[in-house]
Amino acid sequence: MQMKRVFSLVAKIVLVLPVTALAYPTFLLSGEDPCPTCETVTFDGSGLTSGVTVTTQFAAEGVTFLNARYDDGSLGQSSAPGFSGGSLVNANSADIFIRFSEPKKFAAFAYADVGWNSCCGARTLSAYLGSQLVASTDLPLRPARFLTVSGTYPDAVAADAAYSMASDNAAAASLAVQSQTAKVTADQANVNAAVQAFQAAQIAFNLDYAKWATCTSYHLICDAIYLPFIIADLVTLSNASDQLEAAAAQLQTDQAQLAVRQGQYQNDQARLANALNEKTFFDAAYQAALADDPGPGFIGFAGAYFDTLVLSGLGSFPITTVIDTLEMAAPEPPTLALLGGSLISLAFLSRIRRRVLAPIRY
Repeated sequence: MQMKRVFSLVAKIVLVLPVTALAYPTFLLSGEDPCPTCETVTFDGSGLTSGVTVTTQFAAEGVTFLNARYDDGSLGQSSAPGFSGGSLVNANSADIFIRFSEPKKFAAFAYADVGWNSCCGARTLSAYLGSQLVASTDLPLRPARFLTVSGTYPDAVAADAAYSMASDNAAAASLAVQSQTAKVTADQANVNAAVQAFQAAQIAFNLDYAKWATCTSYHLICDAIYLPFIIADLVTLSNASDQLEAAAAQLQTDQAQLAVRQGQYQNDQARLANALNEKTFFDAAYQAALADDPGPGFIGFAGAYFDTLVLSGLGSFPITTVIDTLEMAAPEPPTLALLGGSLISLAFLSRIRRRVLAPIRY
């Protein structure tokens, strides 16, 4: 009777054991985070430089890579589920290997493909335990909209760069106009001063000449008194005239330069307006593509032991496949071990119960 009760309890325990312990490998494809509580490995903020080959940099977190490199930019995948900051991309046309330091029963990572082409076949995700293939599946993804995102991203970046350059050129042209305007203003002040000096020299000459002309003394005496002043006045007047001509010439030159720089500024302003229009257009196209569909999300395997995930069929184009946020969970204890532990516990409890219920002898 007591053994029947034990087997009944064992049956009940078997019913509440996780069914995934014996489940067939399941391919995961989700736009959402499949396991928010799982251990997570991210790649940005880890000190990697863009373009560096990624192999054992995350070995301490239980995972290594082959045929992957770090990309600190954005290929348009930044708004896809699971993506943030830098990501891993395919280093060449070879398969990407993700190897775990211990077998897993669940692992998934954010995935996006910017080079999918119907002519070249689908990507394949495979799970291995050692050298044995556990499961494999073609990725049923055709990220046409995501290709639109990646296609509009370079245009948006180029338009942003062109606008930034046009803005810098317009600002430089504005400063040049301001600087040249200051020169013209200074030139005008020099011309005004030269005019005043010339007029003063002319007045001095006229006064001394009038004194010499109206001198009533003997002409030799008049010449001796006033001719030196007249000669000095003529020298001063000649110098003032030269300075006035030089100042007027400099003013004319700088005014011509100002006109050139004002024309350049107007041209740069027109280029800036055009660049702003292009920036607005391409930025809007990029944002519309992002809003339309941010691209694929997480892919992975669950339900059977594996220690390696392989992405294959990547083609020969650089940077076609992008992966990010890797999630993995510790494997569940084997069902037989759970059953064995449960049976041992039941046997122990049964012995205790027999002792407790045994009749007390005096």
